[in-house]
Amino acid sequence: MIAPSQNSVAVPAKDNPFATFRTDSLAFRFPAGQWPEQLNRLAALNFRAAIVGAQGTGKTTLLNELSLKLRDLGFKPVLARASAALVQDLLARIEPNQIILLDSAEQLPRPLWWKLVWRTRRRCGLVVTVHRRCLLPNWVKCTASLDLARDLLRELGLSDLDAATLASAFARHRGNIRDLFRSLYDDFASGTLT
Repeated sequence: MIAPSQNSVAVPAKDNPFATFRTDSLAFRFPAGQWPEQLNRLAALNFRAAIVGAQGTGKTTLLNELSLKLRDLGFKPVLARASAALVQDLLARIEPNQIILLDSAEQLPRPLWWKLVWRTRRRCGLVVTVHRRCLLPNWVKCTASLDLARDLLRELGLSDLDAATLASAFARHRGNIRDLFRSLYDDFASGTLT
């Protein structure tokens, strides 16, 4: 059982079960359906939709996976993190068959956000990640749960993490899986968990 350690022995980064190269390989889990159904739903929305959820619930992971799926389907996904300069550049060079995938769209100034939605509506797809409903219809609502955290830990090979330790850490990070993993990384790195 993985539990708090009495003997603090630091774990090298490459051996840490929460190393970025391990956690970044975890796939997004849809609340309902799988990729074929979800892509059909997105197509029905004309590839114009929002991925909504709190921080650390998988929005960016889903957006990254969507980029690969769209490329496999013959689209031209443009994956970017929201910034005013980048959006202005994207609007200046929209191409046919292009789908803009914009992470953290709520960070854009409101006038630019409206311009992006308006100028792309007949010219290309637009899928964004946001924390709450926006001008685009919801495609996926991302949520985190203690069960999801347990499933992800199993996939990382850590099914024996002490249940009370996990529940406490999950509550402390208010369901933010990314912050939970960072915290557990630090705990393993310092030797406070073994």
